Amino acid sequence: MTKNLLKLGRIIPIIVVTSVIGAVFFNYFQNNEPIESPQSQEVQILPKEVTDLTEGFTVFQSEQGKTTLEVKAKLRLGFNGGKSLLEGVNATIFRKNNNYYDTISSKQCEVDHANGDIVFIDDVVITLANVKSDNVSNSFQRSPTKIGIIKSKKLKFSRSSGQVFTKEFVSLEKGLIRASGLGLIYDSGKDLIKLDSRVKVTLLPKIEGNNLVQLKADNLEYLRQNQMMTLHSNVWLRNGKTELTALKLRVLFSPSGSQLSKIEARGNVKTKSLEPGTMLQVQAEKIDYNFTDDTELFDNIIAHGNVITRPLKTHSLKEISAQQMTLDFPPNSQTINSLTAKGQVRILFANQVVSKKHKSSKNDNPLPKDQQLPAQRILTSPYIQAYFIPGTSKVMRIEAVGPSTFKETPNHPSLEQKILSAQTFTLFYKEPLGNLERFTAEGAVHFKMIPASGPARITTSHQLIALFNPQNHKMSQLQQTGNFTYRELTQRAKAKTAFHYIDQSIIQLKGEAEIENDTSKTQAEVIELDQVQKLVKAKGNVRSTYYQGGTVSGQIVFPIHASADSMEFHTEKRIGHYSNNAKFWGKGRVVYAEKILFDSPTNKLTASGEVTSIFSLPNEEDKSQHTTIKANRMIYNHADKNIFYQGKVETISGQDSLQSEQLNILLNQENNNTSIKQIIAKGNVRITQQNRSSSSQVAEYFSQKKEVVLWGGSPKIIDREQGSTTGTKLTIDLNDDTFTIQGNSNSRTVTRRSLSK
Repeated sequence: MTKNLLKLGRIIPIIVVTSVIGAVFFNYFQNNEPIESPQSQEVQILPKEVTDLTEGFTVFQSEQGKTTLEVKAKLRLGFNGGKSLLEGVNATIFRKNNNYYDTISSKQCEVDHANGDIVFIDDVVITLANVKSDNVSNSFQRSPTKIGIIKSKKLKFSRSSGQVFTKEFVSLEKGLIRASGLGLIYDSGKDLIKLDSRVKVTLLPKIEGNNLVQLKADNLEYLRQNQMMTLHSNVWLRNGKTELTALKLRVLFSPSGSQLSKIEARGNVKTKSLEPGTMLQVQAEKIDYNFTDDTELFDNIIAHGNVITRPLKTHSLKEISAQQMTLDFPPNSQTINSLTAKGQVRILFANQVVSKKHKSSKNDNPLPKDQQLPAQRILTSPYIQAYFIPGTSKVMRIEAVGPSTFKETPNHPSLEQKILSAQTFTLFYKEPLGNLERFTAEGAVHFKMIPASGPARITTSHQLIALFNPQNHKMSQLQQTGNFTYRELTQRAKAKTAFHYIDQSIIQLKGEAEIENDTSKTQAEVIELDQVQKLVKAKGNVRSTYYQGGTVSGQIVFPIHASADSMEFHTEKRIGHYSNNAKFWGKGRVVYAEKILFDSPTNKLTASGEVTSIFSLPNEEDKSQHTTIKANRMIYNHADKNIFYQGKVETISGQDSLQSEQLNILLNQENNNTSIKQIIAKGNVRITQQNRSSSSQVAEYFSQKKEVVLWGGSPKIIDREQGSTTGTKLTIDLNDDTFTIQGNSNSRTVTRRSLSK
């Protein structure tokens, strides 16, 4: 009886404990939804019938003689239908062919002995990548630092797939990673962790004081072996003052997992940085962030595919687009050192604000307020590199390599558009506002200026330097060197060097300068094109050719040549002013003077200041005879076939000479041959020949009759052999060298038959 009571005393506490535990867990499982696998498999918890209570319970799973799973529990609360309910659980999952294992602990679990599935319940903790001990045989120990921990309320382990999964809230700690989300799939064989939704990740800095990296996404995959974490759908990232959104993001860590090494964003990537040294807004198909070793700072940022960058703190750049872009950072700094763009690069420059202190001057060509808006500037190139002032986001220099174009479009239709292309460009910026100060262009330079109305002007050269006005930020001066050429409709020019004074609309050519059109050509040491006044100015050894007779079979017919120390030519009126040692010459004639004005449309020539003209005309024997005429002024009128001399006129032909105040030569022109029709000399006329001299107020020569008529005043002929002759009118017949004297009622007439020869 005593023994039976003793046995009953032992059994009653066990029955009480078992009943209480069974009731508690029965109610717990009834009030919680079952865990589902990715295949929506329901977890079947043990029914309320509890059959036994066992302390120190262990379950093993093996494959090909090797243990793959070991579950240890403090208590087995029951067994029913091939399933055990355990309490105080610690499970070990052994990896294949490596030296790591994972552990799972929970308050309880259910083991399905038929298929090997295990459901862990309440305060579930997975400890990842514990290291096997090399010193203790068949035993294991955790590494001194926990490599990774996953926590959840419920988890299920599937023996067939080797995966752990849940739909409950999950938190993950691994190295620098702190992550959470709803739903988990953990595949220990593939070293893969997946979070299904509402993912939040924090990447802790290795160095205290550095930025936290925060991420959000719809789901996450983490490959432990590759130290790579991938976030999908509605990805959001913040690193300090930098924010990023993308469709997909991949985060790579160092092999030890202790440091962030790279971030790869893919799909409609948009990022905005408000860091003082960056201040950029970027969008692209994909962006890679590469971090330096040990410092956790950017080494570089690389963007690919339809990249658009908008600097947020610069007075110079508005937008940069390209197919690929790289931002480089100096050591131990997060300020941009340089930006490299490749493939269909396009830079849109920010409009510069005109200084309030600037006041328009006469040379600025002041415009109404609606026409003073800054021009839009665009640079395109296959390759561009921009350099920034250290510690700031201000541009210092931009270099473009490859066929590049700089386009300046005014914001008012009445202003001129400028298009400049070359093989390379370098743009220089100046403090304190970072305004464009100058740029250089090299290789196949082509500059086109398109006015609101009228023809475009095109220049080419090997090199170009452009300067900008620091007050209004407009392009103010250009210098082009190396085989410079200029073209405007039919007008063409060339030189070694050219200077464009844009504010004054002047182009100056230096060094073997030459300008020509279909009717003329001018060469000089310096040629200046004044677009406003429509003038061509030339200085230093000026030489011009006018194609008055056109061309036949490619040859110039009867060109007129000119030279002087300086020249001004009005391009619309086509009138040239030559001064200082001016000279004009053509077929059989030449004119020297201090100043010569040539009206090209009418072929009218006006010379003044010590005028000397030389004609080469055939004489009676059809031999060339030179005639020199000097005067203070000469006017040649091609339309009237008239040459007029005035002021101290002196004509010399062979040994004969003529002095007068005025001389008028009337010409005949037939079949491109010019001859003298009539000559009229007036004012103190004096004719000197070999054996005689003549004087009168007027002398007329008639080429057809070959006679000279002297009249006005007291005409006189003095012959060394025959004596002198006077009369009201004296007529000399050059055919037979005789003369006729004509008197009047108040004077006596004397007649001579012949003159001495």
